[in-house]
Amino acid sequence: MNPDALTHVTEHMREADRAELMETTWDNREADMCVHILAMGGLGYVCVADDGEPVAVAGITVCSPGVGQAWMWGTQRVKEVGLQVTRASIKQCKSELDGTLRRIQASTVSYHHDAHKWLEMVGFEREGRLRRFGRTGADFYMYSMIRG
Repeated sequence: MNPDALTHVTEHMREADRAELMETTWDNREADMCVHILAMGGLGYVCVADDGEPVAVAGITVCSPGVGQAWMWGTQRVKEVGLQVTRASIKQCKSELDGTLRRIQASTVSYHHDAHKWLEMVGFEREGRLRRFGRTGADFYMYSMIRG
C-alpha cells in the first residue's frame, strides 16, 4: 500500500472515523500509527477519486489463524467512490473467505450508524454488543462474515 496515500487519508479522515478510531487508541499519534500498521500488515487497498486523490483505505488484517479483522477509514470524499469501495470490499471479503480465512470480523462504535449500514451492505451480520469496549466506555458492535 502506498504510504503517501495512507498518510493523506489519515490526515483528512472523516470525523466519525477518527472518533471511532480514538475509542480504541490513546491519542491522535497512536491512531495514525494504528492505521499505518493495519494497512501495511494487512490485505489492504486504497480507493482514489477521479482526480487521483486517495479517499479511503481499507483492508483485512489476519488476527489469528483463519480469522481476519476488516477495517476501513475514509475522507469526506469517500462517498464519491462509495459504490467502488463497496464492490471492492465485497470482492476482497469473498476472495479471502474462499481462501485461507473462515471468518472476517469488524468492530464499530455503537454511534457510527453509517458504518453499521455499510457493513451490512457489504454482507456482514451483527453478532452482538461489546459493552463499554471503547477507551471512553463507548459500546461497540461486532460484525462478522463467515465462510459457507
